[in-house]
Order: sequence, then C-alpha cells, then structure tokens
Amino acid sequence: MEEKMSLCLLLPILESNNSQLTGLLSELELLAENGILHKQGINVDPVFVSRMRALHTNLQAQINTATRPFTLAVVGEFKAGKSTLLNALLGLHGEARLPTGVPPSTAKSIIISYRDEGMPSARIKWQDGTEEDTEWVRARNLIDHIWLEKHPEDMSTSERISDVTYFLKDPILTRLCLNDLPGPGAKNIRDTEVAYDKMKQADAILWCIGEVPTDTDVSFLNALSETSQKVIPIINIREDIPNRILRNDNEIKDIRDTVLKDFRQYFSSEFTEPLMVSAKMIEYERAKETPDEIMYEKYGFTGMLKVIQGFQQQAIDPEQSHRIRRIKGVSINLIEKLVSTSSLLEQDLKKELIKLGAARGSNEDRIIEICNITDLLRSEIRTLAKNTATELCRIVAGHAKAFVGDVLQVSNLPDLYAALTKSRTTMEKMLQERFEKEYLLLDKKPNWLDSLCNNFAEEVRAVIIPEWRAFWSRLSDEEIQRIELAHPGLTFNSLPDSLIKAMIDVVMRVVSILGIAGVLAAVPGGQIIDAVGVVGVIILSLIKDPLESSRRRAINSVELQTDSLSYDIRDNLLNAGMEGNSVIANKIRDIVLLDIDITDKAKTTLSDLTNHVSMYVENAREHIEALKGKK
Repeated sequence: MEEKMSLCLLLPILESNNSQLTGLLSELELLAENGILHKQGINVDPVFVSRMRALHTNLQAQINTATRPFTLAVVGEFKAGKSTLLNALLGLHGEARLPTGVPPSTAKSIIISYRDEGMPSARIKWQDGTEEDTEWVRARNLIDHIWLEKHPEDMSTSERISDVTYFLKDPILTRLCLNDLPGPGAKNIRDTEVAYDKMKQADAILWCIGEVPTDTDVSFLNALSETSQKVIPIINIREDIPNRILRNDNEIKDIRDTVLKDFRQYFSSEFTEPLMVSAKMIEYERAKETPDEIMYEKYGFTGMLKVIQGFQQQAIDPEQSHRIRRIKGVSINLIEKLVSTSSLLEQDLKKELIKLGAARGSNEDRIIEICNITDLLRSEIRTLAKNTATELCRIVAGHAKAFVGDVLQVSNLPDLYAALTKSRTTMEKMLQERFEKEYLLLDKKPNWLDSLCNNFAEEVRAVIIPEWRAFWSRLSDEEIQRIELAHPGLTFNSLPDSLIKAMIDVVMRVVSILGIAGVLAAVPGGQIIDAVGVVGVIILSLIKDPLESSRRRAINSVELQTDSLSYDIRDNLLNAGMEGNSVIANKIRDIVLLDIDITDKAKTTLSDLTNHVSMYVENAREHIEALKGKK
C-alpha cells in the first residue's frame, strides 16, 4: 500500500538521487578531459552521457518546481490560438500583446508571471543559462516572426533565447503563472522536446484545440501519461472578426465529437465536456470601453475565468496533492530511464574492462618478444663487430710491420743512436706521431678508418631495421590503435629518423677507436726502442744486417699485440652497435611499457567508474521503490 507522500518526504529522495547523479556526471566529464581512457581507445559512449545529463536536468527542474508558483501551461498545435487565448484572458492589446501566429521554427516558451514593484517588464533567459532583464517590447520583437522577417539582423540573437518571462500586474497572476508553450512539430526536434519537458513541469494543462486533433496531439498528451496532470480541453472557435464569419456548426461538432471520443481519458475528472470559447471574440470584446457581459458568457470568457479561479484555489492548497502527484510521477519515470541508461553504460564499461585485461596480457607478451629480438640482434651484431675488428687490426698490423721494417734499418742507425740520448717516453711519442701521420694517415679526412666505421654502421643498420619492422608488422590493429592514441603520429616509418641518429652516434663511437689505434701506434714504437738497446753491439758487429733479428722479433710482437687488442676493438664495436639498436628497442619498449602503465591506470579508473555507476543504479532503484511507497 502506498504511503501518503508529502514534499517533505519527496524532495529529500529526489535531491539524494540528483546529488549522486551530479557526482557521476562530473566523473564522466573529468575522464573525458584527462584522456586516460581515450589513450586506450576507450570512449564512454557520448549518447549515454548526453541522455543522462538531459534526464538529470529534467529531474532537477522537477525539484525546482516544488517551490515555484502554481503553473498553468497552455499547449496546442501551431495556429490553434494559444497566444490569442492568453491575450484575451489577460486583456492584452497593442504592444502589450503576445505575438500570435508565430511559426514553430521561431517559437519560444513564454512564462507570464505577476509583476511586483521594481521588477522589469520582461526577462530573457539565454541558452547558456544567463538571464537579462529588458523591456517587453524588445523581448517580444526577438520572438516575433513578423519582426524578425523585417529585421534579419536580430535572428542570431533570437536563436540564442531559451525562454522569455513576461511580468504583468494582473489579478489572475497573483497565485499562478501561465506558460505559453510553442506547438509541437517544430522544425528543431530539440524545441519539441523542451516543450514536452516544460509541460511535465506544469501543475495543470490548458489544451487549446483549433482543428480536429491529430497524431501530434496524441503524442504530447501521451507524454503526460506518467504525470497525472489535469488537462482541460478548450475548443477555440476561430472567426474572421472583420467579416464576423463564424465557423460552421458542423465543423465545430466534428471537433467536439472527436475530442470526446478519442481523448476523454486525458481530461480532468470534473470536465465531461470541452470548454467552447472564441478567443478572437473575447479579445475583441475586451478591447471595448464597456464590454458586454452577455458576450463574455456567450464566447466562453466567463467559463474560462471559473477554471482559472479553481486553479487559484488549488495554488493555496496546503497539501499540494496535485503538485506532489505530478512531481512524483515524472520523477519516477525519469529515474527509471536513468536506471535503464546507466545499466547499459555499466554493461559497456564491463566489456571495456575485459578488453583492457586482454590488452595488458598482450603487452607483456610483446616485452618478452622485444627481449628475444634484442638477444638475436646481439649475436648478429657481434659477428659484424668481430669481422670489422679483424679487418681494422689487419690494416693496422700491416702498417705497423712496414713501420718497424723501415725504422729498424742499418741506414737509419744515426737516428737510432741519437734516440739513445732521449727518454723512452719522448721516443715513444715521437714514433707514435710519425706512425699515425706517415703510415696510418689518420690526419686526413675522410680516411680508411672513417670508411670502415661507416660501413660497420650501415651493416648494423641493415640488420636492425628488418627485425624491428617485422616486429611492428606483427602488432594487432588494436595495439596500433592504442599506440597511435598514446603517441599521435607515431608509425614505424617515423622510427628510422631516430635510428639514423643512432647510427651516427655509433659512427662517432667507432671513431673513438682512434684511441685504440693510438695504442696500436705505440706498439711498433715500443718494439723499436727495445731494439735500440743493442745499438752498441750493432756498431761493433761485422754482421751484414745486425738488426734483422730485432726487426723480426718486433714484427712478431706487433702481430701478437694487435691480435690481442682485436678483442677489445670487437667489444667496443659491439657496444656501439647495440647502443644503436637500443635506440629503437628502448623506444618500442617505452611505448609498450607506457601502454602497460596507461592500461593499468585506465583499468583502475574504469573499474572505479563502473563501481560508481553500479552503485548509482542500486541506489536509484531504492529511490524508485521509496517513491512508490514500498519498503
């Protein structure tokens, strides 16, 4: 059994729901801004978010209506005579009139409220939520299609208007306000939706009927089905005032019969017949200095005033039963839609969580693959380094042998004898400089060592590129998508630019082997100095070539030392080649590791969001039960 509801019980439930929903929507908007989910190719469906935001706005609007004046909405199709009816009811003439015949494409909601002292005659609410106090004439012109046709420069301003409030000092408005809504069927679907939403925020509905009701009338009446609002049907008998031509009686009967047959279920219980009024004739009569009361009765003005007076009494009803019933009915419908939408969002988020888990596993597999490729490349680069080191040592050893042979000659004994007066260090330096300059020829650029280093760099590059290109080609479409989101513009074809720089670094590192070449240059110098120690014996000897054995020993020593140093050179080349490879390997590893990091963050964020959505759905269902009076 339903528990009797009051605003004191109703509003806390709705405010609790809206507060939770506000937090959830803020979280969704924040996630959209920080891009954590977007970088993983996960986008919260904007349709869900947009729908939830619209429902949230409508629910808040229902809460806001709890404390506003009793509101009577006037609805009906385009040219049914709604504005004319209100002009007649309020006795508005000249520039004070509401614009009539406004087409659906330019129509705006007009709220007519009581004007206290010091208040403006009109207030414009813009679509961005801001408000502007102004004169009624200006506000009226901005929503009057006749004015806008003559002043097209005002059209852009008119399009920014959400609604207009018209303040009048009229006794009818002391306890209620009127809301002239644009007719359904506007070109802009959103305008029709806004009209429906504002109907649901009204405490009662005046349905102005100018023709036989259509499917459009059915649709907006169905939109009120969950609100239990009072609907008062008013058939507006339109007439041609100048010629005093009344509408055909049979035509009026057809409208009445259709309304009673097809729409009686929407009427308030106290109305068994639609009100019959002639808004044009009432307006015409009210413009007279002395209106005819009999004409008022004839054209339905008296009956319409009684309806208004009845609503004024409802407006001061302390229990506000009609308002509570409307807010409760609309709110239940809105929260049920929120539960449905949020549940669909929750399902989508759970699917994305599964995808994130799979993506992380894929990334871990890629890390292992990167390590395996690096090990493979190390083996291949080691072979290249060994070959290059062997060739380098062969060249240096050849020059060293020639140098030893040339220096350790009997014809060169004076120079060698003179060297006895110099220190070993000085002599080694002198010989090293001579070896580098005259035999290795390293002071010229480019030289044989530059060429050797560049060849090595190109060979390393030729080994590295195919392996990593093949790795990249094995990435799935989902992996490529995530990489492109995290690293906009990054493709494998953009990596060789980094690789070329790495290869240049390799060349520079290999060039540093010049230091090793300097060590090699000292080798023959050392052997020559050791040979000079027997110069005294050489001078006294009758042997034809006294330096032959020393020369042979020096050359053998050079060969041994260059072979020994080839291992150091190979290791230096290997390190240089692997450093070049690391530029790509580390770049790709960083991408995948970053992807893992982003995946973990996205998974945590998405999991929290999913829990929050789930929690909201559970609480919203409890709110629905509470509103329905169930424990």
